[in-house]
Amino acid sequence: MIRVKQSDDFYSDLYSRARKGRFPLKVLFELTYSCNFKCVHCYNVKEKKKEIGTSQVKDILGQLVRAGCFHVGFTGGEPLTRPDVFEILEFAKSLGFRITLLTNGAFIDRIAADKIVSLGRSLNKVDISFLGAEKNTFESITQVPESFNKVKRAIKLLRKRDVDVMIKYTLMRQNKDEFSRIKEMADSFGCMFRASPTVNPKTDGSAGPLKYCLSPEEVISVFQPGKKLIRKNKKVLSPPVGKRLFRCGAGVSEASINPYGELKLCPEINKPVYPILKLKSSLIDAWTDLKEFVKKLEASTYLCKKCSLSGFCNSCPARMVGQENWQQACNQYDKELAVLRAKASPDWETIKKRLLEEGVSF
Repeated sequence: MIRVKQSDDFYSDLYSRARKGRFPLKVLFELTYSCNFKCVHCYNVKEKKKEIGTSQVKDILGQLVRAGCFHVGFTGGEPLTRPDVFEILEFAKSLGFRITLLTNGAFIDRIAADKIVSLGRSLNKVDISFLGAEKNTFESITQVPESFNKVKRAIKLLRKRDVDVMIKYTLMRQNKDEFSRIKEMADSFGCMFRASPTVNPKTDGSAGPLKYCLSPEEVISVFQPGKKLIRKNKKVLSPPVGKRLFRCGAGVSEASINPYGELKLCPEINKPVYPILKLKSSLIDAWTDLKEFVKKLEASTYLCKKCSLSGFCNSCPARMVGQENWQQACNQYDKELAVLRAKASPDWETIKKRLLEEGVSF
């Protein structure tokens, strides 16, 4: 008798195997840093390097198959600025990848929507950022006239064709009062919805985008209006959950590839990088080097391993401006937000006692 697994069980098992075997199950491929939007909070910094061509992208995709990769997300910049983007997507489909397309949506007309549909069951979903419920708000962030209407058109065209769409909303000072309306819009289109208060520094370490962040108190008020934010976590009173510096799986089961054909931890972290196509290096060699880099970090002593706030914290090394000190796993902003979450927990008194013993100020 053939045992049939539910989709969630299948993916859970797949990720568990990838973590144990430490192979790159999921990769985010930045096809280009070119973009038709000029978003004020963008973290990308375009370098004076030549971006790889179609044949090189296909070469890397073939290497990803041999390395055990299953899921590739194609992003940018804006991936649809590449004239060969649909040739690349079709090639990825032919290799058996599960595909996610991350786009701002502005270039999706009827023809592009039909090409996306032609990916069939290989297509996981299309991620589209929607940054404001009002045209003025949206375009104050993208800095491109008519971008609001173009993105709404893209969402409608895709949903009309039954394409799964994830609307992503980054909470910032400009759009903080439009959270509910953006979520309602996502619901009206039948889209999935994900909201995040995370704004990262640029990949060269400059902190410019961080001026658009809300305060931790504002974040809590937006996501849980009029309610205490209680994170129901049975492990709160157990040993801290932050065993890995990169909780997302970077260097364990996930990685990213930039437009120059270099493997790295993720799009937001620009070092270290490992060339895939240069000299005698290959993707598997680069992945081995990246794995070893992360293993050494896991063996070191960083703050999350011993911090009782780790069960409430969404700290990420990408928010460490400059990314020089990998031991420092969080910053003041993340810590303050974690404290607010912990204070809403019924176990706060016990957690507070632990924090005092650890010498953590709050």
